[in-house]
Amino acid sequence: MQRNVKRFTMRQVRFLNDFSFRVGVLGILLLANGFSGIAQQPQAKPQAPAAPTSKPATTSGAAPSSEIFVVSQDDYRIGISDVLEIVIEDAPELSKTYTIETVGGFTMPVVGKVVAVNKTPEEVSNFIRETLIKEDYLKDPHLSITVKEYNSRQYFIQGMIKNPGVYKVRGQLTLFKLISIAGGVADNHGALAQIVRNRPASAAMSSPSAVAEPVGQSQNTEAAQEPVGNYELLTANINGLLYKGQFDKDVVLQPGDIVNIPRSNIFFIGGEVNAQGQYPLSEGTTLRQAIAFAGGTKPKAATSKAVIFRRSREDGKQMEIPVNIDDVMKGKNDIALQADDFIVVPSSKMKAFGLTLLNMVGAPLVLRGTY
Repeated sequence: MQRNVKRFTMRQVRFLNDFSFRVGVLGILLLANGFSGIAQQPQAKPQAPAAPTSKPATTSGAAPSSEIFVVSQDDYRIGISDVLEIVIEDAPELSKTYTIETVGGFTMPVVGKVVAVNKTPEEVSNFIRETLIKEDYLKDPHLSITVKEYNSRQYFIQGMIKNPGVYKVRGQLTLFKLISIAGGVADNHGALAQIVRNRPASAAMSSPSAVAEPVGQSQNTEAAQEPVGNYELLTANINGLLYKGQFDKDVVLQPGDIVNIPRSNIFFIGGEVNAQGQYPLSEGTTLRQAIAFAGGTKPKAATSKAVIFRRSREDGKQMEIPVNIDDVMKGKNDIALQADDFIVVPSSKMKAFGLTLLNMVGAPLVLRGTY
């Protein structure tokens, strides 16, 4: 009995061992198939980050930034030509967009005339709310005002600038900031920036310096102003502002200002000089320096008969200014150059004849010395 039990137990063990081996083999095969299936599955590509819902303001290309946010809308002072979007709960018939007219406001049903210029959106909202309550139109009106277009905050910049165009900027704007927003100046820009400003009729008889003043100063010799009709012209030295860090020469701009960055000034020199051509005209450049730029005069130059051709700034007529380069190079009667001056150093017939004779006489002497 014990032997039978023992033999039965051995059979059971062998069966169990055989069953376990088969199950193990089957499990290994299943696992192998599972891993191979996983390996064959394409990996999920990483998703690109979602594009932002609102694009940041840009100043590149022909279309400049439409809005540069400087201050919060609650602090913004509404101006002429701005567009307001008014939304009133329980009064959709009054909810729409309104453009600020030249009279300084707009006309709204039930409310009537609304003065908005130089007021914040909150101040205009309070006025409309109080008027609706006063007219028994709404007991507790809830409304919101949003400035959709800042047309009264337009600034124009043109000329030697990387991104010329029209920019709408809220808050105080200076010349330095506008140049930065427009991408900076071009390589061939001039030293002075011109600012054309429309003067109000009330300020036509007042001093131009009261209309605009540079940052940090009430008066500035670098920002000269010339009233012309209903406009005034301001000039600012941008070289000192951009390259020397002289921020006291910065100028506070006003909406509607037109900033022009002219090309760099040049002068021309030709004739009997060693390097004729055109050269950049820096502030304070003189005739003596121009001759040095051109490498000096040639031996046959008629230095006492040089001429500067110049256009008159008053009537545009051409002027001829005779100069003696010999005296100028000795430090006498030097002349400050102006933009587009043309310096001509003529040839001397006597010097040309003398040089020709010298060459004719010098050649046999040279040949004689070789024997």
